[in-house]
Amino acid sequence: MDILGIGPLEIVFILVIALIIFGPNDLVQTGKSAGKFLRKIVKSPEWGTFQQASKEVRNLPTRLMREAGIDELENEIGSIKPPKVNLSKNNLDAKISSWVTTPVMNDSEISAQTISTPPASPPTETETESESES
Repeated sequence: MDILGIGPLEIVFILVIALIIFGPNDLVQTGKSAGKFLRKIVKSPEWGTFQQASKEVRNLPTRLMREAGIDELENEIGSIKPPKVNLSKNNLDAKISSWVTTPVMNDSEISAQTISTPPASPPTETETESESES
């Protein structure tokens, strides 16, 4: 049993601290005045306004969803079934190969590509010496 998020042991602890601070005689008078104060707050019209605003804020997401028609969209989306996809190895390879194709080049494009690539640099003396030793 929690009252405002405070458990029974915490309530007992608070009462013991209040008894120590106010003493046994003043504790009764303090409790009565605290009760009158809380009753005055709860019965006030401002408290009613506060409670109503709190209820509206809690229900705001639900009300906005209803006004926007999201419930209907969720039902429509739920009724749509996704297509079944066959992901066997052969089928997957065929799908991948349809996406990845090698470009077809004619002879003029091939010759232009070979001309545009720079020739390899001549080997240095250290490279030729290491090749002749092995």
